[in-house]
Amino acid sequence: MAAASIATTARAPAGDIEARHWQGGPVDCSACDCRFLRALPADQGCEPGHACVQDAYARRIDRFFRWHPDLADSQLPHPYFEVRAIAARHASVFRLPALIDDPDETVRLQVALRLPLRQLVRLAHDPHREVRIRVAQRIEGPALAAMRSDADYGVR
Repeated sequence: MAAASIATTARAPAGDIEARHWQGGPVDCSACDCRFLRALPADQGCEPGHACVQDAYARRIDRFFRWHPDLADSQLPHPYFEVRAIAARHASVFRLPALIDDPDETVRLQVALRLPLRQLVRLAHDPHREVRIRVAQRIEGPALAAMRSDADYGVR
């Protein structure tokens, strides 16, 4: 186990935020669906403290998906909102409609940035203003005109 802990922090910058599982506690690679990546070299694999889908730190989750965009679709149902939101940046656009009703606005915001325009109006009445602002920035014509009565000045 000592060898594994050395390997898990080999590339994490000195003084960086400690690798923590998104539910608290240390990252446990043995319980991760992506543990097969640990055997790959350098930026082809994953590493707690540097690029990890189970880390609480969004930058490390983002690095993981930049290295492995092909795994984004499989992580869309992840229970941690940061994983879903960052995976949505890399996932197939055909998978994004399933996230329109996600309970977290961060996820819906990412969906609003990538969803095809014909489906984007489904987010025009989102309860979160940032999502509606992104929708208003992307749509045109009658759909945009319909948003001019939004209660939030940032959307109008």
